[in-house]
Amino acid sequence: MANLRSSLDQGSNTGNNQIKDMMTLLRRLGEPFYQMSTYFCQNAIELFNRLPPQQYRTGWVLSNIGRCYWECVKYSDAEKYFEEAFRIEPYRLEGIEYYSSCLWHMKKEVPLCHLAYSALEKSTFAPESWIALGNCYSLQKEHENALKFFNRAIQLNPAHAYAYTLCGHEYVYNEDFQKAKKCFENALSIDLRHYHAWWGLGNIFFRQEKYDRAVDHFQKAISINQRNPVLYTYLGVTLTAKEQYQDALKYFQQSELIDDKYVLNRYQKAVVLMKLEQYEAALTELEKLRIMNPKEAPIPQLMGKIYKLMNKIDKAHQFLSIALELDSKDAQRIKGMIESLHSNNEFNEDNDI
Repeated sequence: MANLRSSLDQGSNTGNNQIKDMMTLLRRLGEPFYQMSTYFCQNAIELFNRLPPQQYRTGWVLSNIGRCYWECVKYSDAEKYFEEAFRIEPYRLEGIEYYSSCLWHMKKEVPLCHLAYSALEKSTFAPESWIALGNCYSLQKEHENALKFFNRAIQLNPAHAYAYTLCGHEYVYNEDFQKAKKCFENALSIDLRHYHAWWGLGNIFFRQEKYDRAVDHFQKAISINQRNPVLYTYLGVTLTAKEQYQDALKYFQQSELIDDKYVLNRYQKAVVLMKLEQYEAALTELEKLRIMNPKEAPIPQLMGKIYKLMNKIDKAHQFLSIALELDSKDAQRIKGMIESLHSNNEFNEDNDI
């Protein structure tokens, strides 16, 4: 009888220990997932990295790390983790929608098409597969086909907020703002914290020159995800359009603190510095950009414009000539800018990169 009682006690202790170990594991997995869900992605990455190897080397953990980097607009880092996650778990589907969007942003057409068709081979009933295919066609600028496949994903999962958002972006490309707005609103009706949809609505209002409404929506997106540099940049661009240059500069600087390699932000910061007549500071930003992106013609174009404003005509001619070599498609306009150097005519061109 004593031996039986001892065996039961040992079994009870073993069961308790197993439950305790399971709760510990769930807590260690839950903490980084919570941080990711609230967009404290760097905290989430650090917590995921502390997991034991047997938990860390799983598709779920690695794809979530990839998702964290994706949310922070660090697409190269995100791609590495997504790729490893799907190598370890070849039949995995969860996360493919973000992996395919990562490849879309990096303009990697061949890997994206391979991912899309391999996903369809795994399942034609998974919305992730159709999102990947939609991203594939979107990258090829076949927006009608992209819409068809994103809508197929919505049919399979009507509660997929990200699929609605991707539909919205395609409608924006087609300049069908009414349908785009409806898609973003549908996404928010599913998930009010889906900041991509808030950004999408802000982008529509910006394009419609409804700048106050655009500011409100970009600010809402920032309140949800405070570590995404793109959101601060677009808010800064909107404030620039409102000629609130000092306020815009603060948001460009905030974006730079998060990611000092974000090209659009540094370029728009230089535009604002030029408008504030801080020419040397603007040129410093553009010189850094030229090192990072030596083949982008808008950078020397803007430098040429600034040098003309500084009345340094020779330097202006030098940089406009560089821009002309880089962008033969826009040769006529750049030649017009060069011809205006020795006149009193002002340049009249967009400052978008």
